[in-house]
Amino acid sequence: MNENRESELKPVITSLVEKLISPVMVLDENGFILYENEIMRATFGDLSGKNREFLFKGSSFEKSEEATSDEGRGEVVLADVAYYVKWSTIYNEEKKYQIFILDDISESASARERMQNSITKIKQESDIAKQIQTSILPADGEYDGAVRINSVYIPADDLGGDVFGIVKVSPEETLFYIADVSGHGIQASLLTVFLRESIRGSGKRAAQGLNALIEEVVRDFVALDIDSSMYATVLFCSYNRPKKELAIANAGHNCMPLIVRANGRVEEIQVKGMPVSKLSSTIGVRHDEEIIGINTGDRIVLYTDGIIEEYSRAEKGVLGSEGVRRIASELQGLRGKEFAQRIVTESDKYAILSASDDRAVLVVDIIA
Repeated sequence: MNENRESELKPVITSLVEKLISPVMVLDENGFILYENEIMRATFGDLSGKNREFLFKGSSFEKSEEATSDEGRGEVVLADVAYYVKWSTIYNEEKKYQIFILDDISESASARERMQNSITKIKQESDIAKQIQTSILPADGEYDGAVRINSVYIPADDLGGDVFGIVKVSPEETLFYIADVSGHGIQASLLTVFLRESIRGSGKRAAQGLNALIEEVVRDFVALDIDSSMYATVLFCSYNRPKKELAIANAGHNCMPLIVRANGRVEEIQVKGMPVSKLSSTIGVRHDEEIIGINTGDRIVLYTDGIIEEYSRAEKGVLGSEGVRRIASELQGLRGKEFAQRIVTESDKYAILSASDDRAVLVVDIIA
């Protein structure tokens, strides 16, 4: 740099450049480098007198009109190192200068890339978990020539903690259930898959009574050795076609089953019991089991607490089990699928913003 230029720049350098700990260069209005601070020279060598394009050669800034504007910022890779570049224009004795400051962000850029890769991987895993969770739910239709099911399931997040299913216990007996696992996300979804497989594997035990089935499921759950705060609530129903009996047992589920009789009467069956958890294994709880008569044309309605617990400012309350019972009474003439959907629709009216919990409805019609 010639002495005249250095003299012109001295006030600017003293006040704005020398104290900075990042690489800094000062350019004239034509883009030629007039000054570099010590860090700039140590990093890139002596660039005095060279044009901006020399440093930024091959980068997005080489011919960028933006880099010639009065001020701006952007990211650039120089010698395999990522820099965050900030520049601004100053005037000294009617002369125009640009000051470029380069901050090394290679570590943060690498961290961002790692984070993005992690997010992408989590999203991929979440999509796979969602596909698995969706695939384990039974399709609407007839089962064992005894029942017809229809369902609606709306998770609050991409992955939910509700699950329901149907299992053939014997030629005469069909088991169906609905469950709610604590929490949301991948952990809860994986537990729903486990729960479904445990019930399917232990389903034959239902022939010995639903308590035998629950005990087997609890043993499987405890064997997972997961955090003691995790639990699942399950409502089991087993339909014996020759006897025309429905056995009901409750492992902590707080939504009691509804029976919509063919003659229009709606009954709520109260059954109590402890959730599936390490605690229920420790204290050896027995679960109540109710056996009621059931006939062709009757309908059993099972649901999870996301249906009843959303608060409505307009209604000044929650839908509650009484609300579900009212809907069941008013809409019993509807086919199973529409009936289930209407329960969810009524529940939606009570969600202030969007539902904060998973919502599941399983409608089981006795056809033989």
